Amino acid sequence: QTEFYQSTSVLFTDFSNFTSISEQLDPEDLVSKLDMFFARFDEICSRHKMEKIKTIGDSHMSVGGIPVRNKTHPVDAVLSAMEMQQFMNFIHQKNEEDKIWQLRIGVNSGELTAGVVGKKKFAFDVWGDTVNTASRLQASGECSEINISASTAKAVENFFDLSYRGKKPIKHKGDVDMY
Repeated sequence: QTEFYQSTSVLFTDFSNFTSISEQLDPEDLVSKLDMFFARFDEICSRHKMEKIKTIGDSHMSVGGIPVRNKTHPVDAVLSAMEMQQFMNFIHQKNEEDKIWQLRIGVNSGELTAGVVGKKKFAFDVWGDTVNTASRLQASGECSEINISASTAKAVENFFDLSYRGKKPIKHKGDVDMY
């Protein structure tokens, strides 16, 4: 069963050069670090009314405005992203070796479909262009920064200082305004 949501904000994170990091650490240490990071990201998202959808490898995905619809989701997503980056800065200050963990974040606001599909191993998930764009914004982002779309920027411009990055290419979308 799925449901359409007209207004949401999708937040994607990942770690730059994860393949290289995974080659440097033994599997137990790698998973332990990811667990520590994602446990804190889960906590941050929960506090800011963001619904954690899933982790995929080194990526963490959450959405604001679902399953309970609200109008604060763009601000909630940006606040979550800022707190995640602050947490990573704290980790870097505590241990020089952890500076290899450089977080990239992308946020996009728009419509999506959410729900559960399939017959085995049910998992709540989200689909749509809003989700794909958020993922590509994260991939196009700079380490230790938060990359947001024009739709999110318009919704949060009165609450945060934004810097226009210009139009950057996104796979299957062409040049897209980024902030």
